[in-house]
Amino acid sequence: MTGFYESLIRHRLAANLLMMLVIGAGIWGMQQVRSQLFPDTELPIVRASFDWPNADVEAVRTGIAEPLDRAIMDTRQFDFVRSTAREGGHSLFARVRDGVSAEDGLASLEAAIDSLNLPGGATLDDLEKIELTEPVASVLIYGDVQRSELAEIGYQARQSLINAGMAEVALSGIPGRERRIEIDLAALDSLGMTLDTLASRLRSRFTVVPAGSVTVGENSKSLVTDAPDWTLDALRNTIIAERNGAVIRLSQVATLREDFDNADILRYQGMPAIQLEISRAAGEDTLVNAQRLDEWMADFESELPYGIEFRTYNEIWKVVEAQLNLVLTNGIGGMLLVILVLFVFLRTRLAVWVAAGIPISFMGTLAFMGWSDTTLNTISLFGFVIAIGIIVDDAIVVAEDTAALESQGLSPSQAALTAAKRMMPAVVASSLTTIAAFLPLLLIGGTFGNLLVDIPTVVTAAIIASLVECFIILPGHLGHHRRLKAPSPARQAFENGFNAFRDGPFQRLVRLSIANGAVFLAAMAMLTLLTLGAVTSGRIAFEPSPSLDEPTMSVSLDMLEGTSLSQVEEAMNQLQVVAESIDASVGGGLIDTMVQAFDRVDEPERATLELTLTSDTDRPLTNAQVLERIQQDYVLPPFVRSYSSGRFFRGPGGGGDLSIRLEGDDIQRLKEASLDLQASLQGYESLGDITDNLPFDAQQYRLQPTRAALAAGIDMNTVAGQVANQLSGLTLTTVETGYEQIPVTLNLTERQRQSESWLQSLPIRLDDGSTRPLGSLVHFEYEQALNRISSRNGELSVTVSARYNGDQLTDLYSELEADVMPTLAARHPIEWAFEGQAEELEAFFNDTLIAVAVSVLLIYFILAWVFESWLWPFAVLITVPFGLIGAVVGHWLMNMPLSTISVFGLIGLSGIVINDSIILVTVFRRLHRDGLGLYEATVEAALSRLRPVILTSITTMAGLSPLLFETSIDAALLKPIAVGLVFGLGFGTLLILLMVPVLLYKIGRFKAWFAGVLDKDLRGRDPETVDV
Repeated sequence: MTGFYESLIRHRLAANLLMMLVIGAGIWGMQQVRSQLFPDTELPIVRASFDWPNADVEAVRTGIAEPLDRAIMDTRQFDFVRSTAREGGHSLFARVRDGVSAEDGLASLEAAIDSLNLPGGATLDDLEKIELTEPVASVLIYGDVQRSELAEIGYQARQSLINAGMAEVALSGIPGRERRIEIDLAALDSLGMTLDTLASRLRSRFTVVPAGSVTVGENSKSLVTDAPDWTLDALRNTIIAERNGAVIRLSQVATLREDFDNADILRYQGMPAIQLEISRAAGEDTLVNAQRLDEWMADFESELPYGIEFRTYNEIWKVVEAQLNLVLTNGIGGMLLVILVLFVFLRTRLAVWVAAGIPISFMGTLAFMGWSDTTLNTISLFGFVIAIGIIVDDAIVVAEDTAALESQGLSPSQAALTAAKRMMPAVVASSLTTIAAFLPLLLIGGTFGNLLVDIPTVVTAAIIASLVECFIILPGHLGHHRRLKAPSPARQAFENGFNAFRDGPFQRLVRLSIANGAVFLAAMAMLTLLTLGAVTSGRIAFEPSPSLDEPTMSVSLDMLEGTSLSQVEEAMNQLQVVAESIDASVGGGLIDTMVQAFDRVDEPERATLELTLTSDTDRPLTNAQVLERIQQDYVLPPFVRSYSSGRFFRGPGGGGDLSIRLEGDDIQRLKEASLDLQASLQGYESLGDITDNLPFDAQQYRLQPTRAALAAGIDMNTVAGQVANQLSGLTLTTVETGYEQIPVTLNLTERQRQSESWLQSLPIRLDDGSTRPLGSLVHFEYEQALNRISSRNGELSVTVSARYNGDQLTDLYSELEADVMPTLAARHPIEWAFEGQAEELEAFFNDTLIAVAVSVLLIYFILAWVFESWLWPFAVLITVPFGLIGAVVGHWLMNMPLSTISVFGLIGLSGIVINDSIILVTVFRRLHRDGLGLYEATVEAALSRLRPVILTSITTMAGLSPLLFETSIDAALLKPIAVGLVFGLGFGTLLILLMVPVLLYKIGRFKAWFAGVLDKDLRGRDPETVDV
């Protein structure tokens, strides 16, 4: 094997052929790699929803929610289940356990649903796993025209976008069309019918009955009738009865019309609007989709009718482009700084080939990304930035040793080969320890881990590629050149100055540190404790979930039940006026788009104003400040129950919001506890929009049977079903026309459906065929009721949430946990827990502890293998916690809080810091085995490694330093890692050059003493001469 390696290095073409192969593979990889904002992640969450028309909240809870929650938890496939019972339906979200795929979780959920006997009338509406989609942009089509005209254009636009190659296009703001037949009770009574009997008669008129076939000779022919004609004209002419020989048509007793419902209403600039949201489908490229959208818009604009306009907004593809450009620009800047540092510290020929290793290694990494379907996103690009300094470290070590051997008289070919073989164990070990530091990050789950998974993937691929470049391509190039020329006067002056510093001040500092080793180590321990104290005391802030404000936000109003559409529109118009005045107060140009959104069917008491700001940078007000101004200036109308706002974020965190879950057995006591907690939270100025998810403002009538009804044995379920049909209407059929499905419904008139006096007169058909008014069968008992009831794992729950505008949410957690929550639990029979960000943070740190433990074990075993010792690895590992001091202090100097993102940088830093320590220990042991005493070997090892240690640290720092001065908000997610690595390496270099020699000498003395204890022949011998 050695002979093959030597012949490979000496081969005149091998290095260039391999280099060309790597570059070609990299070019192929570039063609395969897709661009997007963040890596694709699969959420371990499945959901289901049910429809149960006209069922009240309590019936849904007992009939669907409770038995289904039990069935789901019995599968033992889920961490938790969140259920919400509401009027007319039920929905749930379930998170699968670690190790269970979302597909298996979906199958388990489906099996749990199949095991239940759903109540009559209840149906499964939807069953799916939650998938994250990355928006590309939104298109708003609007105009002062009929909603039906906008709807037709919207359907056509969606189809043309799909035809243009965009698979994920969601259409909203399209009203549901309905053909309505309305008839009053008097007309039904005159016909001797109820709503049910009239519905049956109409269905029978339009039912297709097969007429069979007839055989004539040898030919068989089918007999068919026309398909049912559910048009309004056909319905109007339908004969429903005869009286005195005259037919009665439907149009004589009922009103027929085609109308749009009030679901999913959008308004822009006071005009009806529809929205097309284009997202990137799995496996697609965001920027390619953006290009397709741009081409589509050019064609679409020319086809729009007069009076209808469109505009794009929420263009996330621009964020993708900006972030990719940001990382690329800083990466190129860092690479240029690395090359500059190389030319300062190394001879020109060495610097050129060491610098060439950067693009060669990156080409190898791109080839891997193309093969493994790793995307080019903000996170993977930052992995490249981290790798810039790391991948040149190996090449620097080999090139430096080659130059040293060549200066001792070896030929270039022999020097390159000897340096590669001599440095291979230590370099491979240092590369493996770096991989061992980054790779366990893959064990971190949750949002944080899933988002940053590309960093260890890219760094590992880059290191492996750099090893190939370092030990095959680089020696081949260095070995096939003439000897190094005599240095220029400037180079010689630099060398003389550096050597004078090394042999003078630096040597004295090393000897002083070793002589006062105990004091030095005690000082480092004290500095570490002070740093930890600064973090735990809050002097250095910790931000659990860093995230960036998107240039979009929303303000929602929850109305009292029964609020009319005109009142909702009035409230939203007033809210929009407030937002416009805030925009004007800062000179305009702050708010780009405002869209009013209503849904009078699924959420009739809720309306939302969606705002898109012009940019997420360089604007006079932040998102939080805009929302705070709106809340201050907007006066809630009397029919508005509550105000809430929402900000959209990108990054691993969900923003700085507080969420507390209360659980108990009694819904009334839970509500009391929630109100008590909300009152306590009002005392915190940093909290706003305090609310819960358990509104108590619904009003309902409870139908209680009269004594006469009980005596007659009347079935109240039958009564309830007939009441529901008459108030909600009956669907006769659904007609498919082009892009949409149009229900045909039979209803009482709106005046009767909304009148309490008419409610008493609703006809109820009894089992004997007679009809009685509802008022004679039941009493109406008015009561307050719930709109919805939530539960978690079958336990009743309520969630209190608030928007946080302070600096350190962790301090608020601590204060609430110490003071507010114990008092609340003492007053009310509840259990409580922080939700959302706090919950994810706890899981993150649990996973991180496991990842760190795995990383330390891997590094220790690698070092034990390289050093062939159980003790020498501690000379390297002990430096790791001390190296983190620089990273923490760097955050403080940059006025940047520590965060979960910083943790990734700290873990990576530990792998990088020990690289040079490994080589220093290797050199020390070689010198000691060659005859130098313990003390002199320690000093000489530190002196000989000064240049490469400084060079490898500076190159890594230079590669990341442009990000430190980046002011763009797009860099906010990446700067914590850059700060940790740059400042950590700066301090780590001092540790490697001073602390490692101290540890080497201390451990060497200990091993010499211990060897004397075990071996009588070594007792009394000078420790300097004992082989350790």
